[in-house]
Amino acid sequence: MSDCVIFYNDSGAFGGHELTSVHAVKGVMENSDKNVCYILSKDNRRLQNELAKINSNRFSIILIGYSFRVVSFYKNLLFNKWEREIRPILEQFPLNSIFIGVQGNIEISSAGLKLARKMGFNTFSFIPLSSTFRSNKAKLAWLRDIFTSHLYKIPHKIITVSKFIKEDLMKRKHIAEHNIQVVYCAANLEDNLEIHQPTQSYKEIRVALVGRVEFKHKNQLFLVRFARKYLEKLEGYKFYIIGEGGDLGALKKEIQAANLENLLITLPWETDCEKLYGLFDILVIPSFFEGIPLVLYEAMYYKKPIIASNIPGHAEMLHADVLFDINDYEKFYEILTHINKLYPEAMLMANRQRILDHHTIKKFGEKFYKSISGNRHSSI
Repeated sequence: MSDCVIFYNDSGAFGGHELTSVHAVKGVMENSDKNVCYILSKDNRRLQNELAKINSNRFSIILIGYSFRVVSFYKNLLFNKWEREIRPILEQFPLNSIFIGVQGNIEISSAGLKLARKMGFNTFSFIPLSSTFRSNKAKLAWLRDIFTSHLYKIPHKIITVSKFIKEDLMKRKHIAEHNIQVVYCAANLEDNLEIHQPTQSYKEIRVALVGRVEFKHKNQLFLVRFARKYLEKLEGYKFYIIGEGGDLGALKKEIQAANLENLLITLPWETDCEKLYGLFDILVIPSFFEGIPLVLYEAMYYKKPIIASNIPGHAEMLHADVLFDINDYEKFYEILTHINKLYPEAMLMANRQRILDHHTIKKFGEKFYKSISGNRHSSI
């Protein structure tokens, strides 16, 4: 087999980073004549479906039974059980191949990266976050932070998605600057660069939170608590939480318990961007932590006003007047009620042009391939 670019992702979850990895596959194929293989968990059906749309004899998919779980991950690292499945797969590829671990967090795909580096492949981590498990309020956070600190040193190079994440990796993880590359992501608009802002009009102002329903990350409970606190002041507004995830059932119970079913509505994920961004007027991103989420890029393209928590990834793309401290309901209400003043049409147009100039899938693909080409085995 000729040299290849191998993407590896053992997560069963699908989100913006997984979709971006699909864009990266396309970028490698469009900017080189290399073969590409994506090794992924059989549990990640949405990722399988996205990859199945790539029609090329230079692209292949390999499904593995191993799927990341926190407890099983540490057991596997301790006893090397995962090697029995992954090693025979990697032995099919020449050692001059490039191995890219797609990591939603540092634990995910570390099993594959560790083995690939040990076998002699040129390894990259593609990771959007550098936050600690303690800051994310994860289970057994302090133990996981201690153990995972060395995982950042496994790949030869790291590709991340924002300037802040790079700086944080250098400062807290002691990664050399020349071993970290920033490739900003793209709005998911591959075939839609000429469409215009959807023109649906509604009686009320529609505010939406779009993303995987996971309280400790996306903070959907912020909207529930805000709506309960400001209920009497929200005439003329509707709030939508759009997405799927493990906390969806608990979210619906919270909404029902607060008697907010008429004000706060849950909707399933919509894969068609034009339809999705036609459902609402304003995007809110109250997350506890992010890189730079894809919905932010997409909302900028569709000229949607964005209100977001004041975390570095958001601050890198948005001006300070539309940012609020995490769970600051009063500031959020102030921004919401002055949204037209904060987002004049000229600013919305400038946001859209920024996406067209810098954040298309084509530009992302070119930059991603450039970040992995010509880089051989300089150790982190």
